[in-house]
Amino acid sequence: MDYFIIIFFVEFLLIGLFASGFILTQRFGKLSNLNSLIFSYSFFIIFINYAYFYTKLSINSIFWFSLIIFFLSIIYLIIFYRNIFIEKTILILKISFVPILIFFLLALAYGEQYYVFRGNYWDYFNYLSTALLVLKNNFNEILKVENNIDIPLFIEIGTTNLHYRPSASLLLSFFLNIKVSNFFILGFAYKFFLIILILVSVFNFLSSLFKENNIYI
Repeated sequence: MDYFIIIFFVEFLLIGLFASGFILTQRFGKLSNLNSLIFSYSFFIIFINYAYFYTKLSINSIFWFSLIIFFLSIIYLIIFYRNIFIEKTILILKISFVPILIFFLLALAYGEQYYVFRGNYWDYFNYLSTALLVLKNNFNEILKVENNIDIPLFIEIGTTNLHYRPSASLLLSFFLNIKVSNFFILGFAYKFFLIILILVSVFNFLSSLFKENNIYI
């Protein structure tokens, strides 16, 4: 059941990013293919950083606010741009199908030993420690923790990494808001979400490069 919840969330996030990107770029000119998804993702990362570090919102509040925005954006496209919404949703599902299938099969076949310890697990645990710290504390609370010299090692690592690589940990903590029985699988899904974004970027580049007449959204 966890796998299907995660897959649904990833697809909803991709479609929501496209829908919100479409709305954001309407005023400033239309983008070809799925470039609005990448534009929206860039804007989304800036928003998460600003909301967490400057307005001191909790990641949980940012999570629900973002989901509401994505949901309303999707509803807007369904009402006013239904054909475009259906076309681009099918395209997103096609691009994400193979990575999602690989994610599902690897996790199901090899289990925790694979997706927890595969690759550079030391780096992975550092990111996960930071993401868990962000999930449970807003930035003001983390600053108070930093001033305490007698803290557990994983919290010390988490606070240190938050200053050097904030966006990766913030987005991972965004994923950790999903209620599943094993949060390690969320870290694995997060990697595949980034892979899908890379594939979308490659698709956009190749489409712009080889098509004489771009198809505008």
